[in-house]
Amino acid sequence: MLDALFTQSPVGLVVVDSDLRVLRVNTASEGMRGAPVEQLLGRPVTWPTPTE
Repeated sequence: MLDALFTQSPVGLVVVDSDLRVLRVNTASEGMRGAPVEQLLGRPVTWPTPTE
């Protein structure tokens, strides 16, 4: 059930490890990033994040 929520969510979701490397990306997030999942997996999270 949790897997279905992750994969079918209209909200972009990304799972990262303790080093902030991408472990899992859902379809919505893939579309937001403009890159296929294969290019995101294993890479460090580098998109802008709030500083406050």
